[in-house]
Amino acid sequence: SVFLADVTIRHPHDGNGVLLWHAGAPVSMKHPKAKIRLGTHWILPSPLAGMPHFRLKDGPITILRFDGDTGNYRLAVGEGRSMNGPYTLNNYVWMKTDNWPRWERILMEGPYIHHVAMTYSHLVDAAKEACKYAGIECEVLNEK
Repeated sequence: SVFLADVTIRHPHDGNGVLLWHAGAPVSMKHPKAKIRLGTHWILPSPLAGMPHFRLKDGPITILRFDGDTGNYRLAVGEGRSMNGPYTLNNYVWMKTDNWPRWERILMEGPYIHHVAMTYSHLVDAAKEACKYAGIECEVLNEK
């Protein structure tokens, strides 16, 4: 499964952790100990009722963002791992990176925006190979 997430805030106790968050994750990505709670969207409380709230499962994570500016398209891709962190609403997982300040700099300097595709696996090598054949620049977020 793939989840379209917002890259949001740093972990409050780990400078290499970041919150991946959004609404709409498939139930197959639910943490086995999490209970699904139905409620309103925390930003748009009405009329959007029936929103599922749950923590996502643990495991290896890859995030990808394909974006461009003035016809120059690139794919940002990075691998991390789930980590413990504070509870929040909607669907979320805290991700541990190898160097979040580096990732943050690359994502902020663009041409990327804060939405990413995330999946449970390590897929940097596959993304690099796909970009090679498609003629697209692949920007790896992890330190080399």
